[in-house]
Amino acid sequence: MSYSGISIREALDKINAPNAGWYLPQVQRQYVWGARHESETYICLLLDSLLRRYPIGGIVLWETEQKVPYRRFIGDYTPGQYAKQVDVGLWGAAKLLVYDGQQRLQTL
Repeated sequence: MSYSGISIREALDKINAPNAGWYLPQVQRQYVWGARHESETYICLLLDSLLRRYPIGGIVLWETEQKVPYRRFIGDYTPGQYAKQVDVGLWGAAKLLVYDGQQRLQTL
């Protein structure tokens, strides 16, 4: 296990990247910060922390080439929209699955 700091730009460039990109395991819940009551508060607090240069917590990634069902991050968020899992033929591709940090990454 390793820990490393990266910029927000680097993290965003990895989301849905075709080569070893960051994706969501199918078992991960849907994005909720954009739709739930008082979600604007969560989003504002995240942005406030970034502007103040506070740490916003870690992101837990699992690097794997195992055949694991996964889906892409939503490109254009609409409440009630659900991302579909990627084609079964891609499940064995090199990828990093986000097990913690989805709400923060999706919000950014």
